[in-house]
Amino acid sequence: MLANTINLDELKVQYNNLKEENTKLRIKDSAKVLGTNEAQLVALGIGENATRLNQSWEEIINRIKDLGYVMCLTRNDTCVHERKGEFLDISINKDHNMGTVLGPDIDLRIFFRTWTFAFAVTTIAHNRTLESLQFFDGKGDSIFKVYLQDNSNRDAYLKLIEEFKTDDQSKELEIIESYPQRPNKTIEETDVNLFRQEWANLKDTHDFHILLSKFGLKRTDALSIADEKFAYKIDKSKTQEMLELSAKKQTEIMVFVGNHGMIQIHSGKVKNIRPIEEWLNIMDPEFNMHLKLDEITESWIVKKPTTDGIVTSLELYDAEGNLSVTFFGKRKPGMPELVEWREILDTISKN
Repeated sequence: MLANTINLDELKVQYNNLKEENTKLRIKDSAKVLGTNEAQLVALGIGENATRLNQSWEEIINRIKDLGYVMCLTRNDTCVHERKGEFLDISINKDHNMGTVLGPDIDLRIFFRTWTFAFAVTTIAHNRTLESLQFFDGKGDSIFKVYLQDNSNRDAYLKLIEEFKTDDQSKELEIIESYPQRPNKTIEETDVNLFRQEWANLKDTHDFHILLSKFGLKRTDALSIADEKFAYKIDKSKTQEMLELSAKKQTEIMVFVGNHGMIQIHSGKVKNIRPIEEWLNIMDPEFNMHLKLDEITESWIVKKPTTDGIVTSLELYDAEGNLSVTFFGKRKPGMPELVEWREILDTISKN
């Protein structure tokens, strides 16, 4: 562990000056400009607009259901996923340090291993007071945020803060530089024929992660050596066409965005597709997505065999090979893929 040795008073002055100079700069980008991390910038507000919470992750997740209708935000470096709804059907597996929320609106896969810091935060944005719970990993990067809405249960929110407030309200955070990464095998080290054979024999979409782990392959390397009938590149600009066709045909889709601590899923129709400068956006009342398309370097159509038939996805990756966002047709286990979804991907592949 490396202690954050920066002068916090000086950092706070720099951060306040930066916010005055650029009112539209996101806190994530502010941290990059200032050479720090987002959690540390949030912690500067302790005693004013931020309260540090303890590490009772499972208990806090279970208590979020008491807040009622909220907005959940999960992001990575290239995509932001915002979904409104209630926490329903919560399940925590303490043995595996994981959890799920399986409501019709809020749909989450939670991996607590890297959860390290939590805060209750009040901010002012566009003349609105925003109250939230914010969770970060050991590097100070955002994992997950929950924002109160006008009809949320604010009394339950205040009660949650009081119950989980930690005795340590220090503004100084112990930040780690990185998490250990298992080295990937190269394509040259891989038995390509065996890999293709095992891909062809997949029975469930979740088995794909087991396949990658077994062969030790980086995800984009795995796609590059797959049989072309199961994976092929497509121009990233086709993402907008896919979303516009889905909106036009009212085809229900699934949008997965995640990081190493959280995967957040939207299932349903999309309507308002808005490209703005380098961002491709979905701007619907209950669901927003913001995709930084200029930082996407690879886009793939991927087909995985299952006992329910082929399941097809559109997957986008950044320059480091990190998965940005995945799109599927809406489906449940035991159900075949939507014909309309396959037709949309066939259309954008041919154009």
